[in-house]
Amino acid sequence: MIRVMLVEDEPAILESIRKMIETVHPNFQILNTATDGEEAVEILENQEFDIVITDIRMPVRDGLSLLEHIGHNYPDLITVVISGYEVFGYAKKALEFHVFDYLLKPVSIPALTKLLDRLELEVEKRRAKLKEEYYHQIFSGERVPQSEQEKENGKHYQLFVFQFGSYKQLPIMEMDNANLYEKLRRQIGRELENQKYSKAFAFQGATESEYIVALEYDRDCGQQMTRLVKKLYLELLRQDVPVTVIAGERLKQLNRLYENYQMLKVMLYQHLIFGRSSYYELAELKERERKQMGGGIDTQMETNLILYARSHNKKGTMKEIHLLLERLKDQTCTQLMLESALKQSFFLIERELGGETVFHYAVIEQEIRNCLMKADTYASLEAEIKEMVDILMQEPDHQKENQNELMERIEGYLNKNFYRKVNNQILSEQFGLVPSYMSMLFRKYKGMSPSDYIIYMRINKAKEILRLQPELSIRETGEMVGFQDPFYFSKVFKKETGMTPSGYRENMEESESGRGKTAQGTVPGEKAD
Repeated sequence: MIRVMLVEDEPAILESIRKMIETVHPNFQILNTATDGEEAVEILENQEFDIVITDIRMPVRDGLSLLEHIGHNYPDLITVVISGYEVFGYAKKALEFHVFDYLLKPVSIPALTKLLDRLELEVEKRRAKLKEEYYHQIFSGERVPQSEQEKENGKHYQLFVFQFGSYKQLPIMEMDNANLYEKLRRQIGRELENQKYSKAFAFQGATESEYIVALEYDRDCGQQMTRLVKKLYLELLRQDVPVTVIAGERLKQLNRLYENYQMLKVMLYQHLIFGRSSYYELAELKERERKQMGGGIDTQMETNLILYARSHNKKGTMKEIHLLLERLKDQTCTQLMLESALKQSFFLIERELGGETVFHYAVIEQEIRNCLMKADTYASLEAEIKEMVDILMQEPDHQKENQNELMERIEGYLNKNFYRKVNNQILSEQFGLVPSYMSMLFRKYKGMSPSDYIIYMRINKAKEILRLQPELSIRETGEMVGFQDPFYFSKVFKKETGMTPSGYRENMEESESGRGKTAQGTVPGEKAD
């Protein structure tokens, strides 16, 4: 239902327009009426509306004054002028207050119908945008105001998390499949637009390969929802990249979605089968105990890896790792178990090499995760691992000599270009190094990967802009430091700082205000009265 206030000083005309609106478009409800602008202002203080339709010439307070008041105090309220005065001055003044449309009396049915159709689309668009903002607020860990929750009484909610390819633990920027992931997201969006059971909100999750779909409906359509998402999952199986879907439980409270999302993420990490597509339901995963599968390296493989590492035999090492990957693939191994087996193997190799490499345990752990994040199949994973073995077992002498100088150049390049699209491939072409090798050297030099350093630089610059240029919007601030999606910017900002960009700015403004009051109240060296 679209809530309308009608403001008209002539009772007969007011009643006529009211009947026309509710007859032409039953979805519009005239919640209240006023005979002048002053009465309308009082009503607005106690009642919420989507639209105010007002005359221009009225006693006590005219329509233009009312529009100005609404523009200052209720900027999201849609306003429409209905007037018998076809005067350019009125129309021009009304447009200054961002009036949605200007309709002349006497109002005709065709003109009113056309206007109401446009208004309905505009209201739905604004409501969808507001609801999407609430969802992003929820998935950033913030709570939706109680007043907004009360509006959602009687609705059901359900989350679905789509993971394309392997599980990505960090929002890395060097993924080769970004275009494919975007194509898959668009496909999900098209399918959701065609369904009739619910309202659907879909947006990017913590990484480019994660997609969150939130469905809300006024009645229990759980079976239809499950069929819809399973159908969508089957459509996605035609693509080249594996997809894992986890369906959340049906909920009745909006603020429980964040808790549910965190549970879905945990289950996704624990149950994603590397290189294969899967569909799970959270309720089933919580009830059944997953079959335990062996994922470690056996004694013979351990012996072979030790011998190959001591002799710097890369070919033999890769042969053993290939056998390990084949065994795990046959066991439909989860990504978590695959990561554990690879770490066990590489820790063993590094130990036998006796500290001759750029690696240490923390670097090995992170690089294995990077390999899993970048790969989506066992074949691509093996290629990533081979590159890692090449670097681990043979570090070129001529590169050792100038590592620090080279890393300083890369750091300087990132400092100048952090707001641009920069990834390991671009850095590789710029500085002539194998991407993974360069990433490892930089991690050793700076304690973080190039992509993490870019995020670090972006967030620091964003904090500076929020502090020094408070007039800029969150979207503008994000774009200035390289984030094109304001919601993704807010998510990364909160992950790095513990608060949202708007929260950080408010915190800074309060701090500045407090210092200002202190400075004005007491002169240094003197006591306050």
